[in-house]
Amino acid sequence: MEEFEVKLPSGEIFKGYRWPAENAVANLTMMTGMQEYAARYDRLAKYLNTRGINVWILDALGQGRNVDKVEDLQKWKKWGFSLNVNAMKLVVDIAKANGLPTTQMGHSMGSFITRAWLAMYGNGVDGAVIMGTAGTNPALGVAKTMVSTLRKLKGSRHISKLVTGAAFGSYNKRINPARTNYDWLTRDNAIVDKYIDDPACGFTFTLAGYADLFNVIGYVSADSWYKLVPKNMPLLLVSGGEDPVGSYGQGPAEVAEKLQDAGCSDVSLIIYEGMRHEILNEIGKETVMDDIRRFIFGEQAAGTEDDEDVCEPEEAADIKAEEKKDAVETEAKGEMAEKDDRIFHDTNKSDDRHLNEQVLADAGSKASEKIDMTVQDAEAVVHKGIRKLQNEFEEAGAAAAELGAKVKNAVADAAEKVEDK
Repeated sequence: MEEFEVKLPSGEIFKGYRWPAENAVANLTMMTGMQEYAARYDRLAKYLNTRGINVWILDALGQGRNVDKVEDLQKWKKWGFSLNVNAMKLVVDIAKANGLPTTQMGHSMGSFITRAWLAMYGNGVDGAVIMGTAGTNPALGVAKTMVSTLRKLKGSRHISKLVTGAAFGSYNKRINPARTNYDWLTRDNAIVDKYIDDPACGFTFTLAGYADLFNVIGYVSADSWYKLVPKNMPLLLVSGGEDPVGSYGQGPAEVAEKLQDAGCSDVSLIIYEGMRHEILNEIGKETVMDDIRRFIFGEQAAGTEDDEDVCEPEEAADIKAEEKKDAVETEAKGEMAEKDDRIFHDTNKSDDRHLNEQVLADAGSKASEKIDMTVQDAEAVVHKGIRKLQNEFEEAGAAAAELGAKVKNAVADAAEKVEDK
């Protein structure tokens, strides 16, 4: 395991780890998830090394080797997710310099970064693995409004218990009894305990971090994103059947279906029954690692159908390189996405226009009537509004524009009350 770094034209430096393989025949580049770091994937990297695969894993902004001390975790910079996407491009460029077939992978938050990267730079790789991702979330507009309001009240670096509770509070709901707040990660208690004890894991995002996270989720959930994904690229979506991030398999299935509907010709989906969010740290992780290895070599994943004839690694790599050459020649030149760093933030305005203002007004008015409520009661009202939005999202009509100001004032009052408590 060797440390490496890349430097963006704007001066930001991103770090990660590289695991070189002897007699390598392929490359894997990867972006980590939220509240973790690259070295946690040492087992996967060493497994792939023994199969002739070089591995580069990048730490996300404000995580892992990108911070010098724990108190600096998640000090988010402006356009943070754009920085992550552009840094990932540099890592892929470094890996590809050896001329070997290259696959890009992202887990959880890293899956959203990878999906954004696919639309902007995806023609540059031979395949992509999207792990632990999510589908459309009808409550995303409410969450973005909440974060925007709190940033005005508390500042971008504020740590909000309200937002964190709304984002993660329900993740253990199908685990009874839950041993810890992080049982949703994996059924392996030793891994959960190690995660809890690790100061570089499980830290709380700032409001700026949440704002960027919600923006990039909105971007990769939009119909326009599906149109920008390279159509001939092999894509593998993998997730646990008990992963709350992906709505217990429904989210990845939705993404896979929409990719196929958008014209992507080589999309595979594997949902691992019983596994939770961190499938590479789960009971049965060996199957997941081998499915990734099979995908890199262009073989049939064990998690999909019965095995067919299997090529040797060197032969599979040659075949994949030839397929990539053909795909590049036929890919429409205009399919590359706009590379403006403001891409995620521009979508914020579009999303806001499509918010269900009427449902928000209902939740906001209830909150304002109970301004003297306890913190617990305030949170209950917010969550009730979110649930109502989810149930009525498709049926509700567009709200009158003048209600927007009233809603924001009501939410601001309630949010300020909760945060002050």
